[in-house]
Amino acid sequence: MGDRAAARHSYRVQAPPDDALLERTLEVFQPHSAQRLTRADAREIVEDVSSFLSLLAEWDREARAGASEPPVRSEAG
Repeated sequence: MGDRAAARHSYRVQAPPDDALLERTLEVFQPHSAQRLTRADAREIVEDVSSFLSLLAEWDREARAGASEPPVRSEAG
């Protein structure tokens, strides 16, 4: 699979979110939920948003790397 594929599926060990971040997450997201959100919900929200932003950063790196490579000519075109 190569280094690039291995890097894509590697996980970084991150410190758990601190109390202030969890409280702020609840403040921001609670108005948008009909159910009472818990600290576990806040932790999951933080993890999901973090994963989403990591994916966007990965796509950006790949797009920038692809922009520096010469375009591939199509045989059919």
